[in-house]
Amino acid sequence: MLLLGALAANVAAAGRTVPLDAPLGATVHLAVGSPTAFRLSLSLDPAAPTAPMPSPMLAPAEPPDQAAVPCEFDGLRGLCATFGSLGVSPAGRWALRDADNNTITGSDTLLSPSSAAGTVTVELGRRAGELLYGTGGGAASSMAQNKTDPIVINREWWAPHYWSSAGYATLVVGSHSNAPDWTHKAGGLPAFPANCTADEHTIRWQVLGRAVDLYLMPASSMLAGMDVYTQLIGRPKLAPRYALGFIASRWGWTDKQYIDDVLSFFRNGSFPLDAIHIDFEWYTAQLDYVSAKRLTQNQAQNLRSAQPTCPFPDPRPVLAGLPTDRQTKFS
Repeated sequence: MLLLGALAANVAAAGRTVPLDAPLGATVHLAVGSPTAFRLSLSLDPAAPTAPMPSPMLAPAEPPDQAAVPCEFDGLRGLCATFGSLGVSPAGRWALRDADNNTITGSDTLLSPSSAAGTVTVELGRRAGELLYGTGGGAASSMAQNKTDPIVINREWWAPHYWSSAGYATLVVGSHSNAPDWTHKAGGLPAFPANCTADEHTIRWQVLGRAVDLYLMPASSMLAGMDVYTQLIGRPKLAPRYALGFIASRWGWTDKQYIDDVLSFFRNGSFPLDAIHIDFEWYTAQLDYVSAKRLTQNQAQNLRSAQPTCPFPDPRPVLAGLPTDRQTKFS
């Protein structure tokens, strides 16, 4: 490995740009995306953006607490940091290595020739027996998946992320990731403008637009993968203690007496109860997960006219009037 010391200054902020040869005609920019993540930015335009694309999935940007230096290894032009190294050649070959210089992923073709019009497709190699975890799923889904089509709906979710048993984690951000014009699946449900599919030898991320930020994090275990992933997206806040207890819910609450009866049942029977969740259709005939921006004028009028018929449009006095021995947390 050859370190290019003269270019090392300010590389943590500036990164390194590698134009790809024709006919690829794309540009790659390598940078440190977090204290434990590389960012590989691939653009179909001649000049790759050096700044990360905005996304609500990413934690607020902070200067990396360590430097990365330009380096070359195995004929690749790259960046080397204490947690690993990432390199790419003008021909499109690329590799990610861990802190011990072991190659953990890469491919001979970074930009897939199968990219459809209006999309960018990135290829990662897959080893025999390599499993992908953390993409999401629904009821009875396997923890290991060969695909993810990111979306959030009732009873299931899928994310533009996975941890690989080969020893790394990924997160994908596209040029449409922070825009209101997401694609829509059947039923009008918004979906993230990227998807991942994997076969025996190749993992492919297909992203809407002309650019993609691929975050790559060496991580030898699933626990390490969660650690580096949450360093990138932000650590989850600790839930209040009562949220770890038993929470009761109903599909719909009709009135104060109904709530009082349920609380009485739990308290008189000495059943544990730490909180009650007032379910999402208690206040109106309109589903609460329909964005106001998507409501037609008639729908908005129907929403307003439905309010006077709500059992308790302001739940605060209803809940405050409960007997002391039946007080509990509400959400």
